[in-house]
Amino acid sequence: MVFIFKKLTIILPLLIPLPLLAQIKPPASIDCVKEAAKAEKLYLNGKNQSALHSFDLCLDKDKKSLLFFIEILPENSSPAYYENLLKIADKAIKEKNEGYIHYLALCKYYRNKNRLNNALANCKKALMLKPVAYPVYRELGLTYAKIKNSKKAIENFKHGIEISSCNYKARYLLAEEYSKSKNNKLALHNYLKALSLLPYEAENTIFSSDISKRIDTLQSILLKEKEIKQEKAKSALKIKAEDCIDKANAYLNSDRLEEAYVQISNCLKMDYSNSKARIFLAGILTRLGKYETAILEYKKIGKIKQTQAELKAFCQLKIGEIYSKMKNNKLAILHYQKALEINKTDINALLKIAECHENELNHKKAMHYYKSILKVEPANMFASLKLKELKAKTMSDEDILKEMKLRLIIDEKTETLTKDIRDLFRLMRKAETKYAVDYLKEKNVMLAGKIITTKNQEGKVKLFLNAKGFESYRWLMTREAIGFFEKKEMDFGAIFLLRDKKGAMIFDKKGNLTNSGLNAYWSAMQGEKSWLMPYERPTADTLQEKENEEIEKIRNMGYREISDAELGWLLKATDCPIEVLMPPENNYLRIIKTKESDRNFLCYITPSICSSSGHGAILSVYMEKYRAGDSYIPTGKTSTAFFGTGAVERRNFCHDGKIWR
Repeated sequence: MVFIFKKLTIILPLLIPLPLLAQIKPPASIDCVKEAAKAEKLYLNGKNQSALHSFDLCLDKDKKSLLFFIEILPENSSPAYYENLLKIADKAIKEKNEGYIHYLALCKYYRNKNRLNNALANCKKALMLKPVAYPVYRELGLTYAKIKNSKKAIENFKHGIEISSCNYKARYLLAEEYSKSKNNKLALHNYLKALSLLPYEAENTIFSSDISKRIDTLQSILLKEKEIKQEKAKSALKIKAEDCIDKANAYLNSDRLEEAYVQISNCLKMDYSNSKARIFLAGILTRLGKYETAILEYKKIGKIKQTQAELKAFCQLKIGEIYSKMKNNKLAILHYQKALEINKTDINALLKIAECHENELNHKKAMHYYKSILKVEPANMFASLKLKELKAKTMSDEDILKEMKLRLIIDEKTETLTKDIRDLFRLMRKAETKYAVDYLKEKNVMLAGKIITTKNQEGKVKLFLNAKGFESYRWLMTREAIGFFEKKEMDFGAIFLLRDKKGAMIFDKKGNLTNSGLNAYWSAMQGEKSWLMPYERPTADTLQEKENEEIEKIRNMGYREISDAELGWLLKATDCPIEVLMPPENNYLRIIKTKESDRNFLCYITPSICSSSGHGAILSVYMEKYRAGDSYIPTGKTSTAFFGTGAVERRNFCHDGKIWR
């Protein structure tokens, strides 16, 4: 019986409604401090109901427990809990024993009932009683948040943080309000702060996990927002840069190069990595003759991470073209080769390399690259014609004589190849590259006795013009040329007095095109004004004039000419690779490619444009030593020792491929 009674004693309180529990005095054995700690642990793990149950008997006894109860009681929770709050607050007010906590209880009660004015009034009463209590600002903030007054809510949460700066819950509530108002940046900041303030017992709880999830979500949102913002900024900047480039292009089309240069420089200030603007700038610099700077710009484009392989190849090609303009075939070929490394089938790079070798009269290498073009693009007419032209140029005197005998131009007894025969051979070959045989067929010329048929090593049949065939071709070309010049509204008599640019007659006394005349007419057919009227005088050799101007210009810059032999000795004596002395690295050596040969110019005068330091003077000392007859070059790797110090490594003007002085 006693056992049953004890059981009923335990079960009976569970049957009593929760509001009545507040009226029952807690047994003396309940430790409200421990119960509150237990409740907080449950609260942090998301078990609000269990937390409320754990210390509800302490509410009327312990103010701290009541304050915590107000804090953790969820909105729209069991009405019994809120009625309990009302009774506790009303009792304290009737007994004139109320404090700010009781008004906070009423604030919470009325807020849950959506009687927000009453809630706000009671929170303000609590504020009057305790203006420096964090819970007051917390409840005020929550009330304003429910009223949808986010500004006031944030203001009160901030006041609460000023009072309780290490309160992680205060930071959490502020973060929540910022999140609701879509201020993700400040929300993230306060969630991170809340997480950093969590006490040891709050770590690894549902509450901390919830904050971490919110942080991850906000970081993802902010990252995406940042990316979107950056893309919008890039798009806006790109549009602005495109407009800027269009303006620069307008200057360029009007030949206002300096203005185009200034404009495109401004475009790059907007978007430093804009490849289009940088290519434009490099092109302008090239046209302005600022070759070294243009080369640097093309190199910058190649270093931009986003630069595609095709564009990198293009930049190498343009650098090669600039070196070609500077008459530096060696460096030009180097960069054309770099373009080929990126794209092995780059027709332009192959063509440029072939032209470089052709300029150096290295016809065999040029032919190799023209053949490479035809492997990539078999129908490339230019490469095919150039190959035929170079084959003719590489023929030996013996082979030319043999072919000219076959063509019936000279008799079998001729043993010496004269300049006239060589020139006629090249002219006939050139006519055949212009499809002279096919042209005769189109004009219904009987080919019997006018062509020679041969087979090459592959067994393919080839047709060559003989002496009669070439004269027939010349006669037909003459008729066309006369018609061409008649259309230029010239007097018939004046046509036969025309000369080419060098002053040679275009028509002979019989009225037929001369050899020079054929070349002039072919050029005219390509749109070139290749003739002089009877009253016009041949102009001076413009190429020679340009060469003289260029040489005079660099002499004024402090350069003096040296011979090939002197240059060869200088490179050995200084241990310098030739490219180290030349632009764009340095300006101590310039090579001017003239019609006759390459001419070398060394920086002699210091200070001058070519050398602001003493390097130019040092190189001139080397040169004067050589010219004075002293061509000795020490071959040892070490210099003479002094006073037992031991030999040291010998260093000339250059060391390890670089200038070291």
